[in-house]
Amino acid sequence: MQLRRLLLLWCLLAGGELAAQPRLAGPWRVDSNGGRHRVPWTIPSRAITLFLACENPLLVPAPSARQAALRFTATGATLRLDAPEHLLLLAPFKSVVVLRAYRGQQLVGQRTFHAVLPPLPAIATFTSGPFSSTDYKPSPDQHFTLTVRAIPAAPFAAFFPLDARYRVARFRTTLRRAGQVVGTPALWQREARLADLTPGDELQVDMLQVQRQNFQAAVQEVPVQKQVVIPYDRW
Repeated sequence: MQLRRLLLLWCLLAGGELAAQPRLAGPWRVDSNGGRHRVPWTIPSRAITLFLACENPLLVPAPSARQAALRFTATGATLRLDAPEHLLLLAPFKSVVVLRAYRGQQLVGQRTFHAVLPPLPAIATFTSGPFSSTDYKPSPDQHFTLTVRAIPAAPFAAFFPLDARYRVARFRTTLRRAGQVVGTPALWQREARLADLTPGDELQVDMLQVQRQNFQAAVQEVPVQKQVVIPYDRW
């Protein structure tokens, strides 16, 4: 399970043609400092999970002096080659991806991968303002600030930094006092300024829209439905 959350890099050739390798020779992974470490294993490629609408790097070999360079095609994903780094960058747009490698016109091998949605982010709330004690009585001209953030899963953020840019685009706050709603629920974008709060109040925060920006700067909706209740003594 842990391997599925890490950035997996596939060594397509390791001393032989793809057609002669029924199982993967890799994989490789990159740590947060950019170092590459080989992880010995023998599992079929269907056990490697790619992330949808993310740029998944696969490690490809440099051709020897006696071999022509490999050419790659894919169905269910777009791809581009980072030749200096020997990386094949695969961005799935379907749940099943078939990657084929050719040397000249000859097909030397293919692999099938499955792609899933990235892990959902966690929701965190942060408050700041004058309300620091239970005996404080705010005046009408004083406010506290509520900031709501979407925090990506740590392994995903470490290995896919350009695909792990999340935000809470819209949320709703509802003030409850003695179990009853006070005033009208308010809609906010990323940050709220609130006042007229007294000890014993609770602030209900409902996430209405969470978004992710991927490596292409495309913004996608994220299916996060979460409600947070903040009691007065946590402000």
